[in-house]
Amino acid sequence: MSKYRKMAGVIALCVCAAVLCTGCRYQFFEQIPVIGKLFKGGQDVKPGYTDSGQYDLPAALKKAKRPESFNKNVINEIKKLTPLEESDVIVTEDRYESKDVQSMEIPKNPYEVLAADPDDYAAAAATMLERYFASYLYEDTETIDEPNIPKEKYYSYIEVQWSRPLAGSREEFAVAAAVKIHDVNPEDTIYTEFGEIGNDNAIHCNLTVYGEQAKDYTFNLKGIAQTEDVLNAIEEKFQPVRAEATPVSPDRYKIEGETLSISYDNGGTWKSVPITMDQLFGEDTQTDRISLLSGSYYIAPDKTFFVYGGRENMPVTMIVSEDAGETWTNKEVMDHPGVRRSYAGMSGDGSFIYALMCVDKTMGSEATVLSVSTDMGNTWTAKKPIDDFMTFLVIGFTFFDSMNGMAAVTDHEMLDFKRTKDGGNTWEEVRMDPPAEGWTMVYAPQKENDTWIFYVGQDGYEEMAGVLYKYISTDMGETWENTGRVIL
Repeated sequence: MSKYRKMAGVIALCVCAAVLCTGCRYQFFEQIPVIGKLFKGGQDVKPGYTDSGQYDLPAALKKAKRPESFNKNVINEIKKLTPLEESDVIVTEDRYESKDVQSMEIPKNPYEVLAADPDDYAAAAATMLERYFASYLYEDTETIDEPNIPKEKYYSYIEVQWSRPLAGSREEFAVAAAVKIHDVNPEDTIYTEFGEIGNDNAIHCNLTVYGEQAKDYTFNLKGIAQTEDVLNAIEEKFQPVRAEATPVSPDRYKIEGETLSISYDNGGTWKSVPITMDQLFGEDTQTDRISLLSGSYYIAPDKTFFVYGGRENMPVTMIVSEDAGETWTNKEVMDHPGVRRSYAGMSGDGSFIYALMCVDKTMGSEATVLSVSTDMGNTWTAKKPIDDFMTFLVIGFTFFDSMNGMAAVTDHEMLDFKRTKDGGNTWEEVRMDPPAEGWTMVYAPQKENDTWIFYVGQDGYEEMAGVLYKYISTDMGETWENTGRVIL
């Protein structure tokens, strides 16, 4: 089972979808002679562009019939690529320096896009998809007379949940993406052909882009197909992580509408968890309500639990199952109304479960309350706060065993790391320099055999979002080594 964990923090890229049409999914890229791109001032407006120079979708896209053969050709080409093994992250060479795309010459080929960092070809694939679809949805918001109207009422946009390489390499690749299309009129748009309308009134799509590196900082879009079709066609070769607009965790959970479900047989069957989304997410505006915070739950057949609450009239509570989801018990951890978010898990040696509550957030700082239980939540023992002075926010936490634990914290400018060697009774600072300023996101700390692992990155709005650096320690956190770049 994969240990892939979604990064704590939303990675937002603009991207979109492949086509679902009359029971068959077709690739229509061949139909469109021009993909829109922005022209610099003084250049002629080409077919497929608006008078203002903004790119628009030609009328050919709106035709009902698509060439089925082209979709098959895309899948056949993807099948020739070397599949990537399912893993936490994908190692990539650090060959290129990041550059400002604004200083580069715009490609004459409209199917080509520029990349600030070619090593992150998954981001280039997202840019391809943005180029291909996004501007059709963009509308002029300056004419709106009532600025208090929610933007969803007058402004259509595309949102990527995440993108991930499935096969190939930077030179030639297949990248899967999970997409949500927020259309002003979702019931009356061609985009309903691309996916399904969810409870959030957005169109959820799963697609794979087939592309190649044309030259150093330029990538070429060669085709798009439905991810499900791609995976079914190459299933005999590999079982990659499937990009889904409603993501399924490798720990086997999924959220559909207002229902959290878990699976113990690799997604073959599902059992619902008796908890509401309001209980689970509360007022945490940093979550997207389609995925759980990394490090906030534990799923195994003999022990499964989620932590929720920490508001007025709702104590911090752990909902627990010890019989593979057949029955559930709610166990109170503490009564505190100011919890921002909670982490929960099992120590690496299975000796106890823990709950870390981040409470009383004020001006970029907060306090922490840590409790552990050796009887599956029936009783709890409080441990020392990670910091007595409330100078940071916790963004990652784990216990590697009964004594050794790590916390990643941030002041929104830099990362810091804290370690305990006595089961949470005392904490000390760990020196682990990030690769540069602005690297303020981490995966939940992990352990593989005797190696401790952190993945450090930027949040979804930064230039290097989606690129991580892997840090390892082989001496129980005393020293750390940056072993290079990886991508989601």
